[in-house]
Amino acid sequence: MNHQGHDYTQSYIQAVLYIGIFAMLGAGFFARYVGREVAKVQAWRLWYLLSLGFIAALGATVYGSYHAVWMLGDTSLLLAYWTDTSQGNLLAARAVLMLALLGLSLGWARFDRWVWPPLALALLLTLALTTHAGAKGPALYLTDLVHLGAGVAWAGSLLALSLTWPGTRFEAVRTALERLSAVGLVSLGVVSLAGTVLAVVHLGTFNSLFTTPYGRNLLFKLGAVAAVIALAGINRFWLLPRYRVKGAQGLGTVSLEALLVLGVLALSGLLASTEPPGPIAAQGVAPSSVDIEEDAGEHHYSGQLYAEVGQVYFLFDIKDKTGRILPKGGEIPVRFVKDGEAIERTAQPFQNAQYHTTFQVPPGTYEVTLAFPDDTLEYTIAVPAK
Repeated sequence: MNHQGHDYTQSYIQAVLYIGIFAMLGAGFFARYVGREVAKVQAWRLWYLLSLGFIAALGATVYGSYHAVWMLGDTSLLLAYWTDTSQGNLLAARAVLMLALLGLSLGWARFDRWVWPPLALALLLTLALTTHAGAKGPALYLTDLVHLGAGVAWAGSLLALSLTWPGTRFEAVRTALERLSAVGLVSLGVVSLAGTVLAVVHLGTFNSLFTTPYGRNLLFKLGAVAAVIALAGINRFWLLPRYRVKGAQGLGTVSLEALLVLGVLALSGLLASTEPPGPIAAQGVAPSSVDIEEDAGEHHYSGQLYAEVGQVYFLFDIKDKTGRILPKGGEIPVRFVKDGEAIERTAQPFQNAQYHTTFQVPPGTYEVTLAFPDDTLEYTIAVPAK
């Protein structure tokens, strides 16, 4: 049986990361380009948004790194992970860029308007390079960068406006609302076009939209985006004309739109941590990682197989029905088969019924069999060449 599950820890980390980066960059973009007049009187609220976004994004980055080395079975590797791996280098660069952007604050430095945009784009690039698009070449991760940049300009500024409009004078809010409406119109077109390209590449086939976890999560996100667009249309064609007439009260629908945006960002994190089916469905290429969630008898098997150059990492827990790890685990026979030739290995528990094992196998596509007393699990995994 081939059952792919989902690592929800990674989903939570990615959701917090997306919300944090969008809040942080949204506060900066709003203060510099959309709501300069509002920012002068509501700098303290924007500072809260910037600071909370920084804490959330940095915390997600650090904990994501810790979770990665924990899955490898040795948390002492954290520093080596940041310094000696390409993925870790990107996360370290992300942390440095966030510190630099926090140091620029909200446009208080004279040179800030020239320095902030490239730093913000570099931060978003670290996000694009550590998602599915980053594994598929420059054209796709640059498309993802455009997608993220347009999203920050609109959605990030919307978060900032929803937080700063109460207590701000009418003329300043009206100016910010008009600018945001114009930015949103352009951003919507860019986000839609880039998002369509990314979806087509990642899905591979139209049927994958309905039959794969990635496709179903994308549908959830598209539903939330549709709700945001509908509310944005109301704000542009109903609220904005009314607000131009002094005496119109409040921007409650803008705040509601911002809440929906938070939902979209959380779903974006879920989507970023879900393996897309595109390479499998469209090209017949096996994945380099497989999530495992399987019930058999009185046991629940949970973990992951993922491959790097010449190696397959086996990270696995055997739990009871309540979700507790069993106090003791036995040997697990693992069999790799390629072109009719088999490689036999055995996984030993390192603690209780937890397995953190690395198998050395030559590059290629393997049928992997895990033999348990009450079930046999079978997966296909690709071990990349150098």
